[in-house]
Amino acid sequence: MLEQKLTELKRLVASEADLALLMLEKAENGLFSKNPALFAEVIAMENKLNTLEMEVEDDAISLMALHQPEAKNLRTIVMLIKMNNDLERIGDHVINITKCASRILERSVGVRYVDLPIMFKETQKMLKDAITSFTSQDTELAGKVLASDDFIDDLRNQIFRVNMTHMLTTPETTPVRMQINEISSHLERIADLTTNLCEEVIFMEKGRVVKHNVTKPR
Repeated sequence: MLEQKLTELKRLVASEADLALLMLEKAENGLFSKNPALFAEVIAMENKLNTLEMEVEDDAISLMALHQPEAKNLRTIVMLIKMNNDLERIGDHVINITKCASRILERSVGVRYVDLPIMFKETQKMLKDAITSFTSQDTELAGKVLASDDFIDDLRNQIFRVNMTHMLTTPETTPVRMQINEISSHLERIADLTTNLCEEVIFMEKGRVVKHNVTKPR
């Protein structure tokens, strides 16, 4: 009975992760295709994400209260609760991205997005691989995702540097460039939360802590 309930709980978390990824993809499409109608879809999807988040939390707490799991089962439930929280926070960052994107599209000033399209794609790839590592219990893939985070940080820094330079030479573009910088910051946070997901997958499957570059058995 407990194993069946755990399988269902994992399925709910996977659905939540898929929804967060779809939200991010729609936010990107809305910005680069100049289609703000997609932002309304993202907001509607966040409501569903929040509903799933509450359902996962309630089910996880019920499992612990009714079955008093031990060892790996307890570890799995605790990690699913943490993943659930991380996914809800990813959804919040996507919503903030759509707000920034809306402000950009409201202005007539045209600017290059620097490396923002690449940053979107790489962040999406990280999240997609994190979901795969979770659903397939692939800790090796989870480890590869962890190694990708530095590239996202580099992209954010590059976007900031280029935009700051252009703000000095073309100050009329400053409001738009500030929104681009803000989007890159939210993407960086999504990447950070994605590494959390992978750390949680590794701990769930291997009982090994890799947070803060620490690796030790539990």
